[in-house]
Amino acid sequence: MVRATKGLRFMEEHKMRYLLRLLGSRTPENAEQAEDLVPQVHQAILLEDLEGAMSELEQCRELNRIPNP
Repeated sequence: MVRATKGLRFMEEHKMRYLLRLLGSRTPENAEQAEDLVPQVHQAILLEDLEGAMSELEQCRELNRIPNP
């Protein structure tokens, strides 16, 4: 059970960092600022919210033909 919880937490943090990098990747300064927000955002974002945001991002990527990073 502990291993599953750690795995879920890792996946949650990975998705959060991925989204923050995408949102802040317009300029290097924004990307660095986004990385600084990770601890604050981690407390405020639920896994369900991240999954919804990821699916919306995938839909936008398909519509705009944005390549995967």
